[in-house]
Amino acid sequence: MSRKNELYYSNDVLLYPLLILLSIVVIFWMESIFNLNFNYLGIYPRKLEGLRGILFSPFIHGDTKHLFNNSVPLLVLSTALFYFY
Repeated sequence: MSRKNELYYSNDVLLYPLLILLSIVVIFWMESIFNLNFNYLGIYPRKLEGLRGILFSPFIHGDTKHLFNNSVPLLVLSTALFYFY
């Protein structure tokens, strides 16, 4: 069996998912500390401005419970994605 087909671990497997998660937490922190409102970046149906929400809505969270409940699956699934890809 060739070594190319074997799975191997690298630091990138955890680095990129943690950077994605860190960016989401930093955006949530900025929104709560500086009293900002990023709701306008959400998905709005039947409006052209709502299309930007496809890119930016994963970074918007209502509270810490919402952030935590999305962070755990995101970290697990993105780590699996980078490991098996």
